[in-house]
Amino acid sequence: MNKDLMANLECAYEEVARAENKKRTCENIQGTIRNIEKDKGNVEFKNILIYRGVGIAAAIVIIEMLGSIAGSMLVAIGNYEGKDWLLPIIIIPTLLAGVLVGVIVSKILKKKLSGNLKKFDDQIAEQQAELNQAQTAYNNMIYQCKVIHSFIPPQYLNTATIQKLYNILQYGRADSWKEALNVLEMDLQNKRMEDDMKHNAYVQEQMLKTLKNTEYQVQKTADMVAMQNLFGNNNNNNNNF
Repeated sequence: MNKDLMANLECAYEEVARAENKKRTCENIQGTIRNIEKDKGNVEFKNILIYRGVGIAAAIVIIEMLGSIAGSMLVAIGNYEGKDWLLPIIIIPTLLAGVLVGVIVSKILKKKLSGNLKKFDDQIAEQQAELNQAQTAYNNMIYQCKVIHSFIPPQYLNTATIQKLYNILQYGRADSWKEALNVLEMDLQNKRMEDDMKHNAYVQEQMLKTLKNTEYQVQKTADMVAMQNLFGNNNNNNNNF
């Protein structure tokens, strides 16, 4: 048992564990940012419904009001037969005025409602700054681990694999670092083969279930067709009598 090597692995495990904790911190912050962005999207959608709805309602009110005034004017004019040219002059400005008022009201309300989105932007900016700091710290920690513990291949620089290497040495499955790496690679290869066998067995099981279900459906259809033919023949025989 190489005590110095195992001591180095213990040290590497602790430092890599701290780096992995920092990585989880980054992932948690990213999740928080996604949740804030989702909440912001929901509020933004509600704002759109509000200011567009209010704008349309304002346009309808103005059109109805001006339409009522225009109707009163036509009534006051009295007999406007032969004066159809008056209708476009009255209707078109009424519609344009209603649309214009609706757009103005919508824009004013949109500007006011956009203020409640600022808090989300501030929260996102705060979390992003924290994320950048955590990512920088994580990258520095990983870099230091690779430099200080360069004897560990980069693909094995994680707590789970370091623990496996430590156990290989601790339980006497290897007497040197090279042997420990070879044993680890064999273990990983056996694990991959085992996983492949399980996956293939699962696929075969699913295929078998699908085949049995297909056979059942085919048999069920065949029975239904036979039953229909039987009833059809009976009806024909009854008609003959």
